[in-house]
Amino acid sequence: MAEEVLLAIIRAELSQFRREMQEASAIVQRTSQHSTQSMGTLTSAIGAARAGLAALGVSVGVAGVVALGKQAVDSARQMEGFTLSLKNAQGSLAAAQHSLAFVRQEADRLGLDVQKATRQFVSLPNATRGTSLEGEATRNLFVGLSEASRTLGLNTDQYGRALLAVSQIALKGKVQQEELLQLAEAGISVQKALADSRGKTTQELAKMLEQGQVGREALVGLGEALRKDFGQGAVEGAQLAQASFARLGNEVQALGASVGKGLLSAF
Repeated sequence: MAEEVLLAIIRAELSQFRREMQEASAIVQRTSQHSTQSMGTLTSAIGAARAGLAALGVSVGVAGVVALGKQAVDSARQMEGFTLSLKNAQGSLAAAQHSLAFVRQEADRLGLDVQKATRQFVSLPNATRGTSLEGEATRNLFVGLSEASRTLGLNTDQYGRALLAVSQIALKGKVQQEELLQLAEAGISVQKALADSRGKTTQELAKMLEQGQVGREALVGLGEALRKDFGQGAVEGAQLAQASFARLGNEVQALGASVGKGLLSAF
């Protein structure tokens, strides 16, 4: 109950903060349209940003606002980088934007850090491009790994290593013990799920792996098996305070990226 009250208070203050920072962003964007008034509008923007921080009970000087502005710009540039990488992998800006929206939706549903989830996701479409895993199968695999991560309480490093392992499988074209070991070391043991998805025992799967008989297409069944095994646990884990605070952090990150985009367009 105390955590719910704290979250409600923070969200209320964040709402006021968002309004003030949106005003600052709008002022900055107008700066680029009226360059002769740039110093005055920039001063106004800093004032609005300081007012937004004051809404959260934070008092900072001009240098502090400038530092926050730099962080916002860095966040916006990072999102631009993700967009370009996905555009290269998926062939169009529309497809890249659709993927980013998908990751944001999943991060919000599961209570994951959206920036970190996006960074991890980007490697998958690049690895599955031009294969049977491209598209829906890639997204399904990402969801399965994300649900496993939430259920098992993996940290960001473990989550990243798990996604790297499946990306390597997609690139190599075969499932090998090396990547399965990497997944296990990251906290997700998939041998049974993989065997079940193929109607095999773990012993039969091990023999098939030794003979190089398990191709990348096995990842389609793995994604579905992971969702079956960890889907309900992920729903429960998404209700915990840790997940709620991650969602709150995502709101702040989204706001920062929006302000940073305004700054980039102005200067």
